[in-house]
Amino acid sequence: MSHPEPATPLTRRTGTAGLVVQMTLGSALAGFVAALLGASVAGSTLNLTAGILIRGVLALMLLLLIGRILGRRAKQSGVSRPILVLGVGALLGFLLDPLTWQARTLLTQLVTEPGMLTVIGDLGLWMLTAVAGVRLGARGAGRLGAGGAGTPPPTDTPYG
Repeated sequence: MSHPEPATPLTRRTGTAGLVVQMTLGSALAGFVAALLGASVAGSTLNLTAGILIRGVLALMLLLLIGRILGRRAKQSGVSRPILVLGVGALLGFLLDPLTWQARTLLTQLVTEPGMLTVIGDLGLWMLTAVAGVRLGARGAGRLGAGGAGTPPPTDTPYG
């Protein structure tokens, strides 16, 4: 079994940029997919509130999942500040989400008319969810053994 190469400044820099791109594209795509499903629900049920709820909850769940996966990956690859690195990616993903341009990204539209206040509220929800996912992933990565996901740490027994 081969062990991964230790992180050097060059591989860390490349890995950091890759993580930012992955978070940017993953979160923007999650928002877009959630929007399509929400529009489908709203169109088929003729219930705009149900569509907004489905869109918002699904986007937040996907964002939490993406943050968790990439947070674990960042921690395992030796990124020193995974929340900062992936937070930049989440912010860029929010800005790339087409519904952000219409002030209809997440759930704030349910309590106020679409506008700047809606964008600020949705951005707050988006970033809190992304940071929560990254923290969960980074914390979970610290409990893993040297062999990867779910592998216990090596032991000093002759049979281990």
